[in-house]
Amino acid sequence: MGGTPPGRRPIGPVAAAGGLGREGRDWQNQIRTAACVAVSEIMTLSRRILLSMLISLVIWMAFTWPLPRYLAEGIPSSARNVEPGNVRRMIPGDHLQLLYYFDLAAETFRGRVPLFTDPFQFDAGPYTNPFPLYHYYIPQSLIYACFKPLAGQAAAWNLTGLLYVWGAYLLLWILARRYAHSEAAAAVGALTVLVLPYRWYGLLGGSPSGFAPVWIVLTILGLDAVGRGFRLVWALASMAGFIFLRAADGQAFYFLVLSMPFWLLLGLVHGYFAGHRPRPARVMGGTAIAGLGAVAGVAYSLLIRWRHLAVSTMRGGRSLAETALFSPHWQGLFSWSAWSGLTNQIFIGIAIPVLLLAGLAVGLRNMRDRHRRGDTLVLILLVAAMVVLVLLALGIRGPHHGVVFRAARRMIPGFRFLRQPARIFSIMPVFLALAATVALRCLHLRNGWSSRLLPYLVGIAFLFECKAQVSTTVCLLDSEQPAYRAVVEDAREKEIVPRAVIIPLWPGDSAWSSLYQHYAMIHGLHMLNGYLPVTSTSYVDNVFRPLKGLNSGVLDQKRLRYLEQLGVNYLLLHENAFPEKVSPFAVAFTLERLRQHPGLKMLMHAGPVWAFAIRAAADSDNRGGSQRSRCDVVCPTRHFYAGRLARRSTLAVRRDDRLTYLRLGDKTGSELSLRALSSPPADRLRWMILARGKGVLEVRTEVPDGGVVGRTLLPVGCTQPRWFASPVSLADYTRIRARLIAREGVIEVAHVFLAAGEWQSLRPGEELFLPSYCLFHAGSTAPDLSSVELDPERDPRAIVVYGPKLPLVPGEYEVTLEYESNAPVGTHLARFNVRHVDGSQTAWQSVAAGHPATLRFEEEVGLPFFVALLFERRAPMRLYGVRLRRLR
Repeated sequence: MGGTPPGRRPIGPVAAAGGLGREGRDWQNQIRTAACVAVSEIMTLSRRILLSMLISLVIWMAFTWPLPRYLAEGIPSSARNVEPGNVRRMIPGDHLQLLYYFDLAAETFRGRVPLFTDPFQFDAGPYTNPFPLYHYYIPQSLIYACFKPLAGQAAAWNLTGLLYVWGAYLLLWILARRYAHSEAAAAVGALTVLVLPYRWYGLLGGSPSGFAPVWIVLTILGLDAVGRGFRLVWALASMAGFIFLRAADGQAFYFLVLSMPFWLLLGLVHGYFAGHRPRPARVMGGTAIAGLGAVAGVAYSLLIRWRHLAVSTMRGGRSLAETALFSPHWQGLFSWSAWSGLTNQIFIGIAIPVLLLAGLAVGLRNMRDRHRRGDTLVLILLVAAMVVLVLLALGIRGPHHGVVFRAARRMIPGFRFLRQPARIFSIMPVFLALAATVALRCLHLRNGWSSRLLPYLVGIAFLFECKAQVSTTVCLLDSEQPAYRAVVEDAREKEIVPRAVIIPLWPGDSAWSSLYQHYAMIHGLHMLNGYLPVTSTSYVDNVFRPLKGLNSGVLDQKRLRYLEQLGVNYLLLHENAFPEKVSPFAVAFTLERLRQHPGLKMLMHAGPVWAFAIRAAADSDNRGGSQRSRCDVVCPTRHFYAGRLARRSTLAVRRDDRLTYLRLGDKTGSELSLRALSSPPADRLRWMILARGKGVLEVRTEVPDGGVVGRTLLPVGCTQPRWFASPVSLADYTRIRARLIAREGVIEVAHVFLAAGEWQSLRPGEELFLPSYCLFHAGSTAPDLSSVELDPERDPRAIVVYGPKLPLVPGEYEVTLEYESNAPVGTHLARFNVRHVDGSQTAWQSVAAGHPATLRFEEEVGLPFFVALLFERRAPMRLYGVRLRRLR
């Protein structure tokens, strides 16, 4: 009764007493073997984690330097540095925009901002700007939100980026190990996701694609396992990767969905030759599970297209002309000398292509060896796929004017929305990693020292040639802006919402607006405008177009009532973020009108930002008259030079030693119609025409619908070019264009521009002082408007002051810069020269502290000229103005 049943071997105490049989010993050996394998795998994974962390940290520091020095003060803004010292404060760009969204997500997670709302931009009242889920960029924004209270804004951003760099490398190392013959080969192959320039262009440039590689690799890691028939947990990993990738980068998600069959096939093929025979049911089940993530992301993308793109300025997709601007040249694939950041972001270097060619050559030679045939086939698949990727990434600059890219636009749904073809390189690091790993396997000699050394040599060569393409710019962050703070405090005292329009007002897609976003987030300001990659037609039609005149200081009763209707109580102006395209005149023209407006009260002038409160209507009516303008000379921006117009004009072209003319004749019925522009009403507003010939020139001022708002007949009778004026009278901010017609004779036109204000020719011995405040400028105006202050920490090494872009009569002139600086005597502060709108210019003249800055030049034909100051960022500098004296 108590004995062992017949046919069973004793176990437990019985076994201890009587010894183990064969089956018991086999069972114990299996447990011991499994335990040893598990421990070995854990130790291998631990070593990978530690080594990948160390390698990632070292490469991150090398590629982002000097960012580690400013870890808690700034964030990267570019991978193609142009700044001396690689550091500048408050550089506008996508990095500030993405930081804004991370901060908004952090505020939402803390409960300070209602979910799915963005009160700080495009805000015309409660819940008028619903915040879409995809702008939360989960989970990277969640990680940032966890770091921020502990490390601060800048450090939280940088540590989040470092964490994602390490995660992508670790996951790609694990994936590459499935294809590699050694850990070293896998580690070297996975370097592509660490050092490939495209990867850094995204991360350092503030693109969401910079955080995408970790999800790309996780998704492909899962798809590869599904193709091999591994456990379904890998399918779940792939599904999660698809979902998070869609949240991080919609375009990378799109490319990965298109390539999903390839990764399944690659895992299946390689697994087959490695001896895996997966069950079809498991492969199909895993594909279905992973596909759920892809389907969810596609459904969300279609929802976005229906809700946002369909009513946006991009609803018809991108034009080929727009795509051409962002199509890189093929030389960027291999060239160390950068054509531009756009071209060199597709850089793959020379080391990896040479390795792939060598691997293919050896692999094809060994095709008869059934043990090595699988590696060759996998390498062929990977290289073929990469060739297709490169052809697509070149856009219309590919072979035969981009025939592959054009075919993709026609055949693949959604491809016409792609503006930057090089974005397809988001999945290139995985292709390169696996191809390099397999190529190393093909070249592997079983006991040769060269095969053990080869991965390290390839990795070092690839690392150095990629590092040569990356130079980080650090953007130091402001922690406050007093003018923004003054608006919020004033609104708090009045118990109103601090809602403002920030000038310049853009259609909503300008990177300049990222400055507004940063300060608005810091101080809790509600902006009517903002910055989005794709803006709605509703914003353009209901905000931008009705209020665009604010860029030129046009603020009549109609616009005041409209601002009141929108709940806007404040205006802010950034004088250092005012490029020519926003207004037909320099920023001083706009600022003078706002300063003198009876309906505005200046709250604060802090650095380059001016803050105004909009007065109540009754208070505005009781205000007295305005003070005299500081700027008699108004610098114009809308110039039409015949030398440039001739490229697209069908008119006859005449050229002499200096000028290009477009010929108008009454008998030919030829006429010159200029591009439309928006103009405010202004004192002495006029078209200025440089022309010669004999006859009568009619100048019409038209509105785009064909109506004529002004007409002037100008008798022309000169063989040498002369300036003629045609007055323009406008009652409101209006879109106009000039049409020039020869009513009698033949007239040749060299230049046309829209002018306003005073400008008199100088006689020999006379001089004119041009205040720097009235010129085009960066920097910030002094409180008394006497000078423009240039700060090497904030202002770029570029032409930061220039003007007036007005004509001089022929003669000899002397230009003197009036400036001061506390820098040691002899410090090279800047350089300047005299330029003309046709592109001609004098030699540079140095501006050294403690020394006069004077330049003489000869004016030959009277084209509009301007003095250009290039700031060297060596020391602060205060520029009072430009003194112009005619010598003869």
